[in-house]
Amino acid sequence: DAVAGGEVARVECEVLDLFPAWAECVSAVAAEAEVAWPHGQRASSIFLTAPVDLCDVEPSESADRTRRAVARADIVCVSYVVHENEATLSMRSGAGQDQDGTELRLGGVFPTVFRAARPGAVLIFLDATHRLWPALAATAADTVPYQGENDGAQDGF
Repeated sequence: DAVAGGEVARVECEVLDLFPAWAECVSAVAAEAEVAWPHGQRASSIFLTAPVDLCDVEPSESADRTRRAVARADIVCVSYVVHENEATLSMRSGAGQDQDGTELRLGGVFPTVFRAARPGAVLIFLDATHRLWPALAATAADTVPYQGENDGAQDGF
């Protein structure tokens, strides 16, 4: 069943953003998807949830919206928001350097994303720079600790 109301869809997409003003753009993409795939795609299966502030920590409405969306998702794509929000993300709950001062962790909703992702879900992070990838990986490893044998993996991923 589709997230947006039970109909069968080829693509179900919930866009999370801080700004409700993106609704018009998301609606335009949804309408075009319905035209492109007329035998199964419904415009109502592509929708915006806003406001969602990725810098908010749990408990918050943004973290709750993020948790619910990620828990339903097969693919989670985080596009061009890590680097531009670095200062705030590294200052929020649980973020910063290790006690030895070497490894940054990210706060905001990122721990929520890692906890909510279903086994087998694909998490894709796109950004303007790779500089924060170690902090993102460390946050994931801390949030979802290693639980046993997993083809040699050293953490939950």
